[in-house]
Amino acid sequence: KPCSVTWWVDNIWVTEAERRDKGIKAPPNDYWVNQLNAIRVFDQLIHNTDRNQGNLLITPEWKVWMIDHTRAFRTEPTLLKPDTLRRIDHQLLEKLKGLTAESIRKVAGPWLRPEEIRALLSRRDLIVAYFSKQISEQGRDSVLTGLPRETPRVSVP
Repeated sequence: KPCSVTWWVDNIWVTEAERRDKGIKAPPNDYWVNQLNAIRVFDQLIHNTDRNQGNLLITPEWKVWMIDHTRAFRTEPTLLKPDTLRRIDHQLLEKLKGLTAESIRKVAGPWLRPEEIRALLSRRDLIVAYFSKQISEQGRDSVLTGLPRETPRVSVP
């Protein structure tokens, strides 16, 4: 039967639109930027045609919550705005590579039609190809986030 799901998010400070309009600066750290990068990847993956700054909720700790995915999981096998993709967490990229039709059916099968799953996997392939190309052109450190730091070994006299 048709239905909807509501999940209440507590302790919301502002929306992204309110933050922007009030001139509130985001903290200059990777936590904030990495969240926005993950949101961009997720929206391309699910083909969310309605992402706007009013449906990004921010807590006082600068945690971002994405809401309103009513215009997602379209059957187009293309990316909406690939130019918004900048960087990706290395673990997220590996998880995308391992995504299969079966794993999607297992968690979302009752809600997604086969053509929506096929389109999602096509977009996944495009996202993985995009970042693979970026890595080959710019290097891992420029594209991937969350990588363990590698410190060269040195001997101290």
